[in-house]
Amino acid sequence: MEINVGQKETLFLRKASGLVRDFSVFDGFAYAVFAVAIVEATALCYALSYPWPDANIPLGVILNCVGLVPVFVVYAALTAIMPRSGGEYVWISRSFGGIWGWIFTFFTCLVGPMFFLVSNAFPGIVMAVSPALTVTGKLVGNDGLIGIGSWLTTADGLFTFGILYSILAFGIVALGMKWYARLQKISFWLGTIGIVTWIGLLLVTSRQEFISNFNWFMSTTFAWGGSNPYQFLLDQASTAGYTAVPLEQTTFTSSLLIGPVLAYAFASAFWSGNLTGEIRGVNDFKRSLSVYVGADMFSMVVCATVIFLVIQMVGNPFMQAASYVWMTGRAASMPIVPFYGLFILTATRNPILWIWILIGFNAWFWMWPTNNMLGSTRYMFAMSFDRMLPSLFASVKTRFGTPIYALLIFLGASTVFEYLYYYTPFASLTLDMPLAITIIFFGMCATGIAFPYNKRTREMYESSAVSRYRLGKLPLITFAGVLGFLYSLYMFVLYIIDPRYGVNSVWGAVFMIGGMGASALLYGVLKLYRKARGVEIDRLYGAIPVE
Repeated sequence: MEINVGQKETLFLRKASGLVRDFSVFDGFAYAVFAVAIVEATALCYALSYPWPDANIPLGVILNCVGLVPVFVVYAALTAIMPRSGGEYVWISRSFGGIWGWIFTFFTCLVGPMFFLVSNAFPGIVMAVSPALTVTGKLVGNDGLIGIGSWLTTADGLFTFGILYSILAFGIVALGMKWYARLQKISFWLGTIGIVTWIGLLLVTSRQEFISNFNWFMSTTFAWGGSNPYQFLLDQASTAGYTAVPLEQTTFTSSLLIGPVLAYAFASAFWSGNLTGEIRGVNDFKRSLSVYVGADMFSMVVCATVIFLVIQMVGNPFMQAASYVWMTGRAASMPIVPFYGLFILTATRNPILWIWILIGFNAWFWMWPTNNMLGSTRYMFAMSFDRMLPSLFASVKTRFGTPIYALLIFLGASTVFEYLYYYTPFASLTLDMPLAITIIFFGMCATGIAFPYNKRTREMYESSAVSRYRLGKLPLITFAGVLGFLYSLYMFVLYIIDPRYGVNSVWGAVFMIGGMGASALLYGVLKLYRKARGVEIDRLYGAIPVE
């Protein structure tokens, strides 16, 4: 069945979506960079790279970001051809049918962010919020603030903060895209200026200066690690049998193998896809490329530079040892998480620089998990607009053009996931997030490969400006789709066969297969329900949603 561009609003929930294009191309780019979370999520990724003690993390960042480029080219092309909110769901369902849109996106993109928000808040709390309270307490001589900073790293502290943060995120997203864009711009530029400052500090701080400052900070603030906390941490790792190599002795193979770990952060540049119906100008392919590929390249340059300079300052054995002892529970009651942010902070004893560094950390944190809430509601909206989910999900009631009921549903569900994440073994299943993303990429790359030849989409492709971009006789979107599919397959296979990635457990498989199977089952039930009420679902998926 060929997509009929001429079929109009009678098929859909109403004559117009009610959403407003309040995002510029830059806003879409910044949204993708925040989805990557170039400060907090990357800190967790670097820590999770400890099973490869001979890996070069900066090189791994570069290899992973370059490997992801073809996937983002597919995203950019489909965005330019069909800019609609709900991104992947709309593109896949219009290419292969509604059930495939549901299988690839309902569990991973709509439900997934409800617990992504929880797991994403964790590295922000331990790298931005907890250190801010600790340093403030140290500066004003208030042990209570230092104690609260440490308490926030406990299950009770993380749960309490997570609930409060979810409420704040709800308020930010409820204000609408215009206000969201304003707050995002402030955070982006403040955070970027902060990064420039960190780079300058890292360039002028020698390893001996860092060791002296780190030892002073840890011993005077927490009385941890004896007279030499730096060596104490190295000794803890060595006693447990873990030793990493200097940066110059790292290997290309291990640097390549940590790519699937780093993809937890860097693959997330795809997240702007859910907002394409609200971004002005993305129907231009080059502008669309600047959103996805631009965010990928910006993240690569910034993150590879910062982590390289951090490792040069602290030493790769120390960087990896800190990750190892913390992630394996051997940190001897270390009162603060030894992510790389702590090392930037302790590169100096200047309290003014401490405050500025922490402002930068927080600027990159507070807008990050909010985009989980924002993105998920757009998939709810798109499925509701297609008359599958109840109309409540697509109800735009406020003057800010926000699907407020979808936000309330997300808030309630994420509260449940907060409890599960911090008080049950559920947290281990969130390591499957990168695996879920590769599954989304399979669907997207297959869509890109087939788009110029698929009888449902061929006419739409040929009438778009994207059809002009070719490699010889091969459409660029097809070529990029093949490369993106192969790189996603490479990561997928590693996730499945190598236990070091932490995703190939039986429960992980049940979680992913069960979630996607439930998505297909729900689609079938809803289709029968809607069909009984006269809604022509197959015909609906043969039309492009109205704007």
